[in-house]
Amino acid sequence: MTALWQKWQDALLVGAVLLLGGFALAAAGFAHPPTRNATEFTPYEHAASFAYSATAPEGLVYDGSEPRPGEPVFRALSDSVTVRAGYEFRSAAKAAVEGEAALVAIVGNEYGWRREIPLGSPQPLAGGKASLERVLVLADVQRLIDALETSTGVRSREYSLTFEERVTLRGTLAGKPFEDTYTASMRFALDPFQLVLQWPQGDADPFQPSVQRMFESVRTVTNGFRVFAWDVPVPLARTVGGALAGLGLVVVGAVSAAAARRRRGDAFPLTARHRERLVAVRELPLGPATRVIDVFSFDDLARIADQLGTVILCASEGRAAWYAVADGLDLYRFQVAPAVRLERGQKGRAA
Repeated sequence: MTALWQKWQDALLVGAVLLLGGFALAAAGFAHPPTRNATEFTPYEHAASFAYSATAPEGLVYDGSEPRPGEPVFRALSDSVTVRAGYEFRSAAKAAVEGEAALVAIVGNEYGWRREIPLGSPQPLAGGKASLERVLVLADVQRLIDALETSTGVRSREYSLTFEERVTLRGTLAGKPFEDTYTASMRFALDPFQLVLQWPQGDADPFQPSVQRMFESVRTVTNGFRVFAWDVPVPLARTVGGALAGLGLVVVGAVSAAAARRRRGDAFPLTARHRERLVAVRELPLGPATRVIDVFSFDDLARIADQLGTVILCASEGRAAWYAVADGLDLYRFQVAPAVRLERGQKGRAA
């Protein structure tokens, strides 16, 4: 009887733990949304390159027939300047970009006046790269300056001539739709005699300008929450929590139902041998010195009767029935619903 009761207690405890733990896990899962938006930052780089050249008599003012990078272009010797511009899109992430690159010359002065001179048609990117080479006739630039000065009377001692590479991109980066624009420039000072490169401040390279940027994207990820040292995904918590709670409910229900059946007396069959031992009495022999011991099941009571070789007393009390075995001053008893009741005249001995 003790072993059986211990097993039932263990089963009930396991069921309760499963029920409460599963309910807590499921409740925590349903308290959080199953998904969330995660912001990701993907680094990438716009890398441009510039070079320029102009033809001049061999060995007259240059070591060769054209200026080295950074040397001025003398207008008395060169009537045009050739500009080469390159571009490359760089990223460690998977990228599929397309777009176009264009080269534009911009002439302006210190008062804010500016005019753009398109240098050819835009060129499509190939594999995120472009390479352009354009020629600017300096006489075309001078005609714009002359028109300004003649029509307005405004004269500047020095003008600026800037070459801009303008890049437009579209495609995907890190699996997300991506769009961006980039402009790199190489600036010169222009006067009636020469074209002089303007070096940027700091350590910037006028021939290799670049910029690094971050692509911000949002993607939907599975939400989770922390339980002790573990990160538990919300869908898993809901599924596992619900399963554990359901299993615990089944175990608790089964144990409770089995216990209820035993308490009602419908869990034990009365064998012929047990019926022969039953003795119907008006009331159980309860005296002042009687020590009452309630047993867990009728089977336990029947085993005690077998060991003592005595009868099983049966007494009705309202809608219930008491079964008992007397052993001196000890009275072992078990209460059940009157599923089996003996009246006088039925099979069995009556006292």
